[in-house]
Amino acid sequence: MRAVSVFANLSYLPSLAALLNSILHFRVQARIKVYDFSGFPHLAKSHLAGYATIVSPSREVFGDRYLTHWNYRPRMLVEGLDPYELQLDADTVVLSDMEPAFREIERGNLVVLREWRYDHGVKDEKRRDERDRELPPDSIFH
Repeated sequence: MRAVSVFANLSYLPSLAALLNSILHFRVQARIKVYDFSGFPHLAKSHLAGYATIVSPSREVFGDRYLTHWNYRPRMLVEGLDPYELQLDADTVVLSDMEPAFREIERGNLVVLREWRYDHGVKDEKRRDERDRELPPDSIFH
């Protein structure tokens, strides 16, 4: 089963709405999943449920540091990752039908896209230029 998924909370709701609209616009042939990592209010969940499957963490994945350490949130994936699941950042907008990406995933390939390109000559608003953010060429992380 194909799925497009995103981790989100209430602060990402406007970005999530844009992402969902772009997925629906391009008629991406996949289930849409929203991993709700900090509890959407009922009204937001009700609205989102019309477009996506809302996945909330179970008590087992919470632990004592779940809400305070972002790297604990992917534990939610243990309980229901689809066979062909493409995970997107909440602040992403889809610009095509995504069929080529899903074909690569179905062939067993890992699909990773660069989120941003570091340019030494341009000052970065998020101050990424003040830290060493270069990654080795064989890294799968962005």
